[in-house]
Amino acid sequence: MYLDLSNNHIHGKIPDWIWKPIDLARLNLSDNFLVGFERPLKNITSSVDIIDLHVNELQGEIPIPTLDATFLDYSDNNFSSVLPAHIGDSLQHVSFFSISDNNIHGSIPPSICSSTSLRVLDLSNNSLSGPIPQCLFQMSGSLGVLDLRQNNLSGIISDTFSKSCKLQTLKLNQNRLEGKVPKSLGNCKMLEVLDIGNNQINDSFPWHLKNIAKLHVLVLRSNKFNGHIDCSGNNGGWSMLQIFDLASNNFSGKLHLTCLGTWDAMQHNPYSNLLELKHLHFVDSGSGGGTRYQDAITITTKGLELELVKILPVFTSIDISWNNFEGLIPEVIGKFKELHGLNFSHNAFTGPIPSSFGNLRELESLDLSSNRLREASFENNAGLCGPPLKTKCGLPPAKEDSPSDSETGSIIHWNHLSIEIG
Repeated sequence: MYLDLSNNHIHGKIPDWIWKPIDLARLNLSDNFLVGFERPLKNITSSVDIIDLHVNELQGEIPIPTLDATFLDYSDNNFSSVLPAHIGDSLQHVSFFSISDNNIHGSIPPSICSSTSLRVLDLSNNSLSGPIPQCLFQMSGSLGVLDLRQNNLSGIISDTFSKSCKLQTLKLNQNRLEGKVPKSLGNCKMLEVLDIGNNQINDSFPWHLKNIAKLHVLVLRSNKFNGHIDCSGNNGGWSMLQIFDLASNNFSGKLHLTCLGTWDAMQHNPYSNLLELKHLHFVDSGSGGGTRYQDAITITTKGLELELVKILPVFTSIDISWNNFEGLIPEVIGKFKELHGLNFSHNAFTGPIPSSFGNLRELESLDLSSNRLREASFENNAGLCGPPLKTKCGLPPAKEDSPSDSETGSIIHWNHLSIEIG
């Protein structure tokens, strides 16, 4: 039996009677205003297999059931406690466990690694601290999703990824992690989303991940990455890469991006048929498709942070702003006809803006500001005005409405375009 009372206005506590039907297999009470349980969940014996309580106002300690549930979603509540030291003992059959967006504090108990059935572990957006247990990375042979972003975790990313790594999503953004990108992460050939931005990682560009052919999203922003990006001798490539974010690091030197020619997803759109659009997500086929996780990512575009709650393959962006790159802007960028956002600002690029940029028909945002581009960089663009150009921007001369204008409405004349690039 499947009981679905989601998306209502139910208040108060979850009553005892709801657990009593012996044939109740799935319980969905999400998107309500529930604040607690009439009786602690650990004292309840039930046959419920799937428990979905996300987006409520549940408080207190995380409820750990003694029942044989396989799906536990407690995300978006007000739970405030530490994770029990022996939590792994209670999650032996659980394949999906999410406590994201709560007030969970303390450390991650190593016992959670004994939950060998886990395919999705989402502890994001809490106040967890201390190191990430090494055994969690060793679990990559069974885990499909590990989401620990937006906590206060410290230490290093352990170099213990399994040789049979099955990770599809790894998100460690916005913690206090140090060290380097582990070599064993290259074992994760199924990885689609790698987000380790907003940490304190001090390393060179991780070319040892070049053979992860399924990679769609690579976020390294706001760390201490440094050195040159030279892909000479790199015959591999990320043909499916659609989001590439290196902003706010210490990369330097000329941008030798001949390997970008292998980034096919930015050059042509295989999803032109909207009926074929599929966002990035994880599905555990071993659970009959019951264990699902929808990928989301935070990007910076047009100066604003934007959360993509669904990562559609038609969205593509490159952000290498706030580094120390120099030299010419690579002509190869002009091949990325499906590119939506391009940010090369706050570097030391010189020379002309490649004429091939005219091929970027899908481009919505272009930022080349705070480089060393001069007036000569804007030659053959008669419509541009404003600094660093000598041509001043002004309003077009006033024009009286003609009879045809009054009949058809106002006409907008886009005669003057001003952009700040320099």
